[in-house]
Amino acid sequence: MQGSLILKIFNREKDLIDKIVSILNSHPVGSCLTVKKYDIETLLITGFNNDHEINKLLQLFSKSFPNDLPFSISVVDKDVDIPLNNSLLLENTLRIVPVGESKPPSPMDRTDGCIKNIFIKCQQSFGYGTHPSTRGALLALIWLFRRGNLSEKIVLDCGTGSGILSLAALFLGAKKVVGIDISQEAIKEARENAGLNNCPKERLSFLKGSALETDLQGYDLIIANMVPSVMEIFSKRLVESDLKSGAIVITSGSKSKATHHWLRQCQTGALINHNNKFKPIKSFNIEGWFTTVWEK
Repeated sequence: MQGSLILKIFNREKDLIDKIVSILNSHPVGSCLTVKKYDIETLLITGFNNDHEINKLLQLFSKSFPNDLPFSISVVDKDVDIPLNNSLLLENTLRIVPVGESKPPSPMDRTDGCIKNIFIKCQQSFGYGTHPSTRGALLALIWLFRRGNLSEKIVLDCGTGSGILSLAALFLGAKKVVGIDISQEAIKEARENAGLNNCPKERLSFLKGSALETDLQGYDLIIANMVPSVMEIFSKRLVESDLKSGAIVITSGSKSKATHHWLRQCQTGALINHNNKFKPIKSFNIEGWFTTVWEK
């Protein structure tokens, strides 16, 4: 995706979304554009190849709404993670609940039968559960949980962002979780989210650091939700590491070609040292984004 538009609707007039779709259809590359509705007031338009195509749509919007636009527009040049306005339920196991400034969760909110609620304060860091790569990683954790593969595990969450995957791993039974990120702001937000969820500091910690430099030994599960360029380097570290037999790695954040490249990296490592061979045991395809669970 070369570019996207985020529309925040503040004038919910009748048939407004239909009108927006009609405008998209009149765009020269309208057949290639996709509209995703995340909630009642947030639309994500993807499929642009360059700035010219985005500017053309902005011109069409201005022409169709000559007085005032009934929505705000944000232009982004990368894959985005739309902040939640409503809770997100996954497999009747995890519920991601957005928390606003004025209403922190109460102790009574934290349990809901068998569903584990994770409270996330939506700020600047990546990881609200709406992006396909994050959802894929969450589904992978749920899959491992149902197989009994998370109980008592020591987990490393690389590029933790908001801390959502670290929180999910902890809530699903991990013994200890360490989340790392190169952004100090992300670490600050992840710690705040840990506080919202009353997580014990002895079981969950967030540290500033790079996945490309952190010692990987001693972990039973490594979560790597990364952009492909970083994944390519990180995969080499994995096959050269001394992770113990039975260790599990969750990779996400890549389209299919990058995922296959990661597999080739693993097989290359296997040729060098057969003890470092990783095999894929489960995969998820969420809107074209691939999440894979590997076992050593």
